[in-house]
Amino acid sequence: MRDKEKLNKVATATTQTPSTLYIWPDMTLFIGPLQCLGLHAMQTTAINIGIYQPFTLTTEDGITSDHRCAMIAAGQQHELAANGGIIASLLIERHSSAHHNLLHNKPCPSSPITPLSAAKWLDYLQMIAEVKPSKAVVYNLLTYLLSADNTAVTAMDPRIEKAMSSIRLAPDSDLSQAQFAAALGLSQSRFRHLFREQSAIPFRRYRLWRRIISAMAALQNESNITQAAMAAGFSDSAHFNRCFRQAFGLNPSRLFRDMDKSKA
Repeated sequence: MRDKEKLNKVATATTQTPSTLYIWPDMTLFIGPLQCLGLHAMQTTAINIGIYQPFTLTTEDGITSDHRCAMIAAGQQHELAANGGIIASLLIERHSSAHHNLLHNKPCPSSPITPLSAAKWLDYLQMIAEVKPSKAVVYNLLTYLLSADNTAVTAMDPRIEKAMSSIRLAPDSDLSQAQFAAALGLSQSRFRHLFREQSAIPFRRYRLWRRIISAMAALQNESNITQAAMAAGFSDSAHFNRCFRQAFGLNPSRLFRDMDKSKA
């Protein structure tokens, strides 16, 4: 009976379930009800899980597929339809041991959207959605699910890892590719090539992605989108809104309107 109730647990106008957002340096986890997300592309590998029911993904060229759990490659344009269902979206940063382990166990697929077995994910993500444990507990559960060893060597070029770390620590910095390349003893063309090879996305797109994540972290503690956007390095709130929609398929005000901020 309880499982049947779970399958029917969707967001309605009268019973809106608050969303929850957890942000760590190497992962971001969103859990909450979603209707439809417009065409968008996240700039890191994502695992989406339909907590109580499947969701539908539609690629840029119109191919539609239903999933309970799927991995989406960085930069893959897609739409998502959940019809009010509660979705968990786990974003795994390229520099992390979790990402390294994920690709080691599941080599890069030919398809940019890869169905995953939902069995090992559902019980844990349903528990997180219902119990809302502490941020530390959630992180440990995700690390277990990804079989990540935080002491593992990620096999990333140390120069690019250093550049990515610098961007994560100061996403609002305007240091150019030329300045990064010079500091690392590389030509600009070699830096550009290595960065894309190691991160799967270009330098400017990675920095923009980290600015989005930085603004999201700020919005967990404040409601002023303009201040959060400018502190993260955006020129204004309109620029942030546009970039956020391109990354997630909706406006930030819509995402954070019903957000439970107690887990920030």
